[in-house]
Amino acid sequence: MTQARCQVELGATVRQVADELRALFGPHLGLYHRAEGPPIQAFWTVGKGQVRPEYTATGIEAVLTNAPERELLGRATPVMATMRTWTLTVTQFDTSSDLEAVRLLAFRAWPTAQQRHQPQTDDSYERLILELPDPVFIASLAASG
Repeated sequence: MTQARCQVELGATVRQVADELRALFGPHLGLYHRAEGPPIQAFWTVGKGQVRPEYTATGIEAVLTNAPERELLGRATPVMATMRTWTLTVTQFDTSSDLEAVRLLAFRAWPTAQQRHQPQTDDSYERLILELPDPVFIASLAASG
């Protein structure tokens, strides 16, 4: 008797999460000013590399990790769940932008999101680090033969 196990993961891709965040925060995001062309929206996905050092951000910048962190939520059942969490760091580069509006939008879209607030200091800008949940269900199927 042999057993085969199959895992099926269902969850958002980094592109889907990034597209959703751009649509949600679009009007609140600032700009990256760059020497080689016109300004672009201040949204970056880490993994393609860090934000280019020659880019200067104004307003609010959002940086998304390119892969979620994973936590297994149960091991002894035929169907297990793992929680994937996407990390989004939102930085306010000037006081004319509204970080609170972005925070409220995030919590309407992800009511169970965790947040860490880092106030502005003499050495750093105000930041909001959001842990956005993306539940993934892994079905373990056993077959005998």
